[in-house]
Amino acid sequence: MKILTVVCGLGIGGTERTAENFSIGLMRCGYDVKVYASSEGGERAENLRQLGIEVMYSYSELHELKNSGWTPDVIHLHSLRVSMEAFMLIHNLFPGARIYEQNVFCTPTKFTPYLSSSLQLSQWCLWYYSQFPSTKRVSKTILPNAINVSNFYPCSLVEREDTRRSYGIAPDDFVLLRVGQPYNGKWNHKIIDVFIDFHKKYPRALLWLVGASPSVVHKISRLPNKSVKSRILLTDKLIGDEKLRLCYGASDVFLHMARIGETFGIVLAEAILCGLPVVTHQTPYSENSQAEVVGHLRGGLVANRYGGIIAALERLYLEPEFGKKLAITGAAVIKERYSIQSSINLFQSIMRGEVHSWKYVTKDLKIYLRDAIDAPIPGILFLLCMKKVLLYVVPDKYCRFFFRFWCRLFDKAVQM
Repeated sequence: MKILTVVCGLGIGGTERTAENFSIGLMRCGYDVKVYASSEGGERAENLRQLGIEVMYSYSELHELKNSGWTPDVIHLHSLRVSMEAFMLIHNLFPGARIYEQNVFCTPTKFTPYLSSSLQLSQWCLWYYSQFPSTKRVSKTILPNAINVSNFYPCSLVEREDTRRSYGIAPDDFVLLRVGQPYNGKWNHKIIDVFIDFHKKYPRALLWLVGASPSVVHKISRLPNKSVKSRILLTDKLIGDEKLRLCYGASDVFLHMARIGETFGIVLAEAILCGLPVVTHQTPYSENSQAEVVGHLRGGLVANRYGGIIAALERLYLEPEFGKKLAITGAAVIKERYSIQSSINLFQSIMRGEVHSWKYVTKDLKIYLRDAIDAPIPGILFLLCMKKVLLYVVPDKYCRFFFRFWCRLFDKAVQM
């Protein structure tokens, strides 16, 4: 079978990493895989070429490919930032190919009418996507992001000590790590408030932020307390899995707070694989897959509100062995569910028609929200169930704003 991977680019982002991992995994399973990226360059392109996977950037290259007799049976579309113009050129060139969309933001895209199936990254994404009236007749199922689990594993004691020393981190510092892309939506600047309150009680706490967003950096710059500011370590970015692995291994807890949540959260899985327990904040008004990837009392602790975040951090500070056990349990689940081979096996079943559309029911949503260290936001389940009706008359962005405002009434960790 011939498969064409279509992606916006081959840089360092999560979508690009996923496209690379799927392409490599499918190639190793014997499929004839080629990659089309709509923007040139990127760190991942050379890696694909070294493995014998052809990478193309222009329509003329695709046209030459067709003239040579190569026509894909399947197009695996990683739809984030792929233009409709580029998509239609590909679709018109290969009209017989089945199109499977790796949907990034769990909302209908302009490609929906052309899809064989929309592939959602989690149970939450499937539920969220299914609320939109336009998805009613769309085939949809779950295909998580594929993670190269062999690249992420716990550091040795020597590696941990050396990495800490290189960043000026003391042996007795309790490091709260957050790694992300420098986009405001992917960060919640309330993480600074959480750290300030936690630091008051535990002064050896240190907040390490890698790839912090402009809003977070701005908030740090305005902190009046120099002693708190001195306990925040900023790193622009880390390129390469090995540098990330050492970063995870040098830390004690991964503290995850994102304004718009996560449709998956690859860094969460990577952190757990490296032996780092995660504390994450639920965002039911937006994407919320982080709770599913981490798993409460599995790979870390899930909190519904500000107080729950503090309580989770305190428990992991006071019970370090408990945190280590969580990471071990979580790593086993991640290897089983999200490894490249696991995701490829599931994708093969989808392509063979062995996996049908999934449905998500209210009781599942109820369990999802209650599986946390603290109680869910009052009334949120009712509001979420009403969303299916509201979306017939109100645009999604207004629903999100209203739900976010409602949650903010009960949780000061919500960033408007």
